[in-house]
Formats: sequence, C-alpha cells, structure tokens
Amino acid sequence: VVAASDMKFGSDRVLLRVASIYQLQDQSYVLYPQLSSTHWQNTTLSLGAFIMGGDDDSKFGSPAAGQSRMFFSAKHAF
Repeated sequence: VVAASDMKFGSDRVLLRVASIYQLQDQSYVLYPQLSSTHWQNTTLSLGAFIMGGDDDSKFGSPAAGQSRMFFSAKHAF
C-alpha cells in the first residue's frame, strides 16, 4: 500500500510532504516525511528522512534494505 500527501503553507513557500509504503505480507514499512522551503527566489531548502521499519526478516526491516536516514538538501538555480 502506498500513500502520499502534500500540504502547502505560507503562500506556497513551505511544502510538507508525507509519503509511506506499507508491505501487507510482512508488515514492514517506509515513512518519508519532507519539509521544503522556497523563501528566497530560485532557492529550495529541504529537510527529510527515510524511516524504515519491520522485523529483521521483512522487506524494509531487513539489514539489506539499509538503515533509516535523514537528509538536508539545498538547491539554487542560476
């Protein structure tokens, strides 16, 4: 099951994105929250995470799927 939602605030300058994947067979999941800001012209700052969970023998909980991680990105267009 995949679900996602985008919500904009502050005259469309702030974007909150929340997405998730849920594996029905083994009950593992991935959560993907992200907060993006475009307060300056041609510049986007983003902060987010990939949060994986489940049992060690599940699709997203397995060590082979990797660890949960946070990220920060900055993009500027010239």
